[in-house]
This record gives sequence, structure tokens and C-alpha cells, in this order.
Amino acid sequence: EITSISFAQKKYTIIEGETIPVAVQFSPADGTDPIEVTVEDATLAELLMEEGEYKVTALKGGTTRLVAKVNELTAYSDLEILPNAESIELDTEKLEIGVGETQQLTVTFHPDKSKL
Repeated sequence: EITSISFAQKKYTIIEGETIPVAVQFSPADGTDPIEVTVEDATLAELLMEEGEYKVTALKGGTTRLVAKVNELTAYSDLEILPNAESIELDTEKLEIGVGETQQLTVTFHPDKSKL
């Protein structure tokens, strides 16, 4: 009988459209009790079992939790999904730079917390 369960990470951060593996750890390691793994908000992410491994696909930006249950035990892991960037903005419109020189640019993503 499984006596403890947890996710390999307390928090996963992924980008909209990305798929990543999600590991569930339990003990004893040879426990055979069925483990149910779900996403609290299925509109944000989809969870699949593929080749013996859980994989989560981000559907749209937001935050939710992954939930693993076995017997009377429950484990949680936060899932932050960053939306795709709709646009980016640089802190300058024009930059002249000579050979061997360096300049620093600041990039702002819109919406905030989005990624390319």
C-alpha cells in the first residue's frame, strides 16, 4: 500500500502550447495502488498518460494546480501557464552601435508575464 505521494516539483511553469513531463513520486516505490492525477482547471491544461509518463499540455495562460490522489492521500503542485506574447517592445526605437561595442536593451512583453 502506498503511504506517501508527491510531485517531483512543487511548481511547474510552462508556456502556452508547450507539453512537459510531470513526475509523481510515491513510496514504497513498488506500491501498486492506482494513482489518479488531474488538473484542477481543465480549461487551462490537459493531462495525458503517454508511454507510462504523465504529460501536461498548456492550453491557455493562467494558474491552476495538478492533483495526485491515492488511497486517502493527496498531493498538489502549482501550474503556472505563461501566455504567448502578443507583442514585444524595446526601450529604444533606434540604436547605433560600433564594431566591438555593446549596448543593453530592455524588452517588454505584452501581455505581462508572456513569453515568445
